[in-house]
Amino acid sequence: MTRIFAFAAALLMTLISVSSACVAAPVAPLRFTIEPSGRPDQLQVRFRRADSRGTDSWSSSFAASSLAGLDLAALRAPASSPLRFAIVREAGRIDCAGTGGSSTASGTCSLTPDRGFNDFLAENGIARPTEEQTYALMAVDARRELVSALRQAGYPAPGVD
Repeated sequence: MTRIFAFAAALLMTLISVSSACVAAPVAPLRFTIEPSGRPDQLQVRFRRADSRGTDSWSSSFAASSLAGLDLAALRAPASSPLRFAIVREAGRIDCAGTGGSSTASGTCSLTPDRGFNDFLAENGIARPTEEQTYALMAVDARRELVSALRQAGYPAPGVD
């Protein structure tokens, strides 16, 4: 009988510690805005994540064709409608959904790290990135060829940051 209580207490403590760890550092939502960039084939996209530690933002001009799945006609239409798009890079994928019209849009995104890229980094002496680091790697468009070139040139393995 004592073993059952000990097992139940251990299980309860494990559940509490796991749930505390999951709640301790939630990742802030990633938001986006789209605006015209001044060139007809380009869009200015801004990603922003704000939490208690501050704000991370990344703004860049993208060719409309590089925003996979974006319905340009819906974006440019005078009425607001649901929009979706994705940015796929070696470090991962950002999938966004929101509303837009009159050449502007806003909404939220989810970030999915690329496991193959993370494995490549680990194989080359670089730590596996956290979600925040993956976001930064996406912003700078980190690529395998850069890591390989640094290695071939004899530079020490850089940190993931």
